[in-house]
This record gives sequence, C-alpha cells and structure tokens, in this order.
Amino acid sequence: MEMGHIEILEEIRKKDIKDIRIYDIQNLHISDYLIKPAPIGEMSYQDILIIAMKIEEASCKLYNSLAEKSNNKDIRKLFLKLASEESSYKIMFEKMYDDEILTQD
Repeated sequence: MEMGHIEILEEIRKKDIKDIRIYDIQNLHISDYLIKPAPIGEMSYQDILIIAMKIEEASCKLYNSLAEKSNNKDIRKLFLKLASEESSYKIMFEKMYDDEILTQD
C-alpha cells in the first residue's frame, strides 16, 4: 500500500497535479465503533484488522486536515488524493472485517 503512495507521487511529478483524479470512496464506518487494541504478542485476526482500519482512518484524517490547512490549491489536491488513497485501504479492511468477522456465527 505504501508503495502505492510512491507511485502516486511519481505520477504527480511526471504530469500536472491538475490531471490527478481524486475518487470519492465509500465509508462503511465500521471502525468508528471499534476500539483499537494494543498491539501485543499474539493477536487475533480481528484485532489485526481493527488496528489496520484505525491506522488508515488516522492517516486519512491527517491528510484531510493538512488539505484544509493548505492555502496552495495544488498541495491541497495532493493531500486530498493521499486521503482518498487511505480511504480506499480503510474500506478494503472494513469489507474484510464485515465479510470475515461480522458474518461469523
């Protein structure tokens, strides 16, 4: 996933930031209702997914916050693009959690 960020930044360097597309990513809000467990020793698959969701959620909030604070429209767009990428990773983990944890009997 982090390699994806490098690819995005390389893509931006190669062409104009105006050509970068920012996608609206669905949010299942699953992580909103979960408490992040402490990463210790042996962890359950559920705990690992929760931590992954929380990390992506925090990264998305950081990039959105940086975008809000930026007065430069190109820098703002860069941060919004990175926030969108983090959101796409978060939804991936949320779907995994929904499919593999919430549907268990």
